[in-house]
Amino acid sequence: MAHKSIIKALKKYQIPWNVNVLAQKVAAQCLKETLFIQRSKKLIEKERKFLYERLCKIKGLKPYFSFTNFLLVKITKKGLSSSTLKEKLLEKGILIRDCANFRGFNNSFIRLAVRKHKENIKLISALEECM
Repeated sequence: MAHKSIIKALKKYQIPWNVNVLAQKVAAQCLKETLFIQRSKKLIEKERKFLYERLCKIKGLKPYFSFTNFLLVKITKKGLSSSTLKEKLLEKGILIRDCANFRGFNNSFIRLAVRKHKENIKLISALEECM
């Protein structure tokens, strides 16, 4: 808690995507769940590959391969912005990350989370409808 001017000055030095102490302690405990981590890693690897391959087939989207549980996607369809696509998908019950406010990006980029197979299929179908 501080005066607004102090908070504003401190935010200039705050690293992007910082994590609070409580979240760090919870994460440390979660790292002890090795069986869950192994299963999750296999699921993410399989579904990331599936999602990437299917996204490559959708005209107007250019996915970038990743080793994480997210895929960065460039919208190449003329006249379609990340915020517009986000709204269209939200109407279908799907939330994506609009990357327009990410440093170095613009309103042509979205980030998609790798989810369970059924959810990834729902995402692909919705994206195909929107494109």
